Amino acid sequence: MSKRTLWPVAVMVLAAATFFLSPTKAQAGDAWSFPVLVHEPPMSPDSVESEGVYHAMDSSKVTKKWHICQLFPHVKDPVYIAYTYGAVSEARRLGVKLTVVAADGYGDLQTQISQLEDCFAQGADAVSIFAISPTAMSTVIQEARAKGKVVIDCGIGMDTETDGEVIESFLELGEVPAEYLKAKHPKGSGKVKLLWLPGPPGILWVEDATRAFKEILADSDVEVVKVMYGDSGKVPQLKLVEDGVQTYSDITYLAGGAPAIEVAVNHLREIGREDIKLVAYYTSPGVVSALEKGQVEGTVMEDSVALLRMCVDMAVQVLEGKATMLDAAPHFRMLTQSGLATWDRESSLAPDGWKPVFRVD
Repeated sequence: MSKRTLWPVAVMVLAAATFFLSPTKAQAGDAWSFPVLVHEPPMSPDSVESEGVYHAMDSSKVTKKWHICQLFPHVKDPVYIAYTYGAVSEARRLGVKLTVVAADGYGDLQTQISQLEDCFAQGADAVSIFAISPTAMSTVIQEARAKGKVVIDCGIGMDTETDGEVIESFLELGEVPAEYLKAKHPKGSGKVKLLWLPGPPGILWVEDATRAFKEILADSDVEVVKVMYGDSGKVPQLKLVEDGVQTYSDITYLAGGAPAIEVAVNHLREIGREDIKLVAYYTSPGVVSALEKGQVEGTVMEDSVALLRMCVDMAVQVLEGKATMLDAAPHFRMLTQSGLATWDRESSLAPDGWKPVFRVD
């Protein structure tokens, strides 16, 4: 099991009700803190995972207007919009300069490599990278670090040395909903069938989540009858939902990415199949709205805003020589309707109507 998946899922569920000074509730300049999983020693294959608290830097301690460059694969969906909001908000709080650049999707690796080179060429003091490839940028990164540039491995993970990591486990992303379903349908309780629509094939986070999801449910009475991959856009996901429900008409659950669950809500209502239960393995505003209405049974919550605040804050702490935690990330947690009252929405999603900002001066 990955070092990122050692903490019991039961603890992750309990942690959903325990929040510190949220990064989104801090006033401009205020330091904030947030519950995380910490890896010690940092950035080591032998590190041990434990619960801890990440403490952000007080802006009064920032000694200069550092330039941070934040790289994303894209900013096309609510998750990446939330990531962008987190990065922009934290740069503003700390009073540093931020440049946000995005490629055109997970297939646009060459653009991201060029963007990384451009960030350094334009004088960025640090880069925070939500990488498309774990290996393709290693040479550029090591050349830059040799010149004193700071690199934060943010979000997915890269196979090269960096100055800090804020990396979630995408095995954990699949484990959380699987453990939830396993607890509802343990072995011997009666077989139920599930259709899994995780998103595009061959992408690290999709494949890790799918592997963990299937492995855990193999020890339950939930049968994954089919994994249906496809582009994460709503149009291709709707086609998969339509085909899947027609082909596997005896399913009890349809589970998958937020776009699949959003389109499934309407489609199942239209065909009179609201008996099929829906579970999302990541969150969007549409999924949350359906959860509030009882149309979705549960969704995995990612603290997307807090995650990117950590990436930017950690870069500044390293630049200032004041970093105390170099390898940590928020939990994934299961959110059901009963947990909505205590859910810190602002740590997960951008405000309604917020449009991406690509520069903070």
